[in-house]
Amino acid sequence: MEYFDQKIRNKIFSLEYNQAPADSLMSGMFEQLDKMQVTEAPVIELAPEQGIRKLYSAYFRVAAAVAILIGVGFGFYQVNEVNLHAIKGSKLTHQLPDGSSVELNADSKVEYNKLSWMFTRNVSLEGEAFFEVEKGENFTVSSRLGSTQVLGTSFNIYSRGQDYIVECMTGRVKVNYINGIDKIILKPGEGVKFRESEKGNRFSFDTEYLPDWRSGEFHFDNEPLKNVVATLSRQYNIEVRLDKKFEQKKYSGYFNDKNLETALKLICDPIELDYQIREGYVVIE
Repeated sequence: MEYFDQKIRNKIFSLEYNQAPADSLMSGMFEQLDKMQVTEAPVIELAPEQGIRKLYSAYFRVAAAVAILIGVGFGFYQVNEVNLHAIKGSKLTHQLPDGSSVELNADSKVEYNKLSWMFTRNVSLEGEAFFEVEKGENFTVSSRLGSTQVLGTSFNIYSRGQDYIVECMTGRVKVNYINGIDKIILKPGEGVKFRESEKGNRFSFDTEYLPDWRSGEFHFDNEPLKNVVATLSRQYNIEVRLDKKFEQKKYSGYFNDKNLETALKLICDPIELDYQIREGYVVIE
């Protein structure tokens, strides 16, 4: 710009005192000035719509990046999900990341996440399982009917239908039932049973004996027959068809998981019911 100004001054000073610059000369100089101004300081004005589009474009790029990060994080979390399932007629033993162990009864499920385990020891249970927990931070077993918290102990949890039963073998456990009222501390040899949202009933047992399902024997005290039959079905992986009029009939006794026909006799004979073993299922009437 300074160079162009100097050329203008030189041209004007070269004119004689009474000589006016030609119109064509002045027009040419101003055209050159305009060109140099545009070149030196280009200004680009966007229409309002273009500015908004560029703003939204930047926003969506950021949002897309965040979504990708969330997706990757969620995917990594999902990869670390552990789902265990002991099918009917089987048992399953599994070691948890901290060295604790869980043994699942037939038709039971346990879920946990190896990633979140670093921050909180939390296991989800559906069915029945026996836990031996290493000492450390709080260990929580959650289910649809309640949760049980421990530090270092062994205990059994039954969570099926409307029944929630916890038996403490060693250490101490705190049981939180879904009604939000009952929070019970159990010591070794103590248990509690909740049924259909009723107040928990405490009971005692001999810790020298394994829970029934771990020893292969199943004991019942005045239990509705439908629950007894459900246990039989799980342990032998067989469908049992029970006449509805006998579902609430009470049964006291036991059976084991060694022989199906023997188990049926031990259940049916004392309460004078008949059974038939057919192809793939059992009928009790």
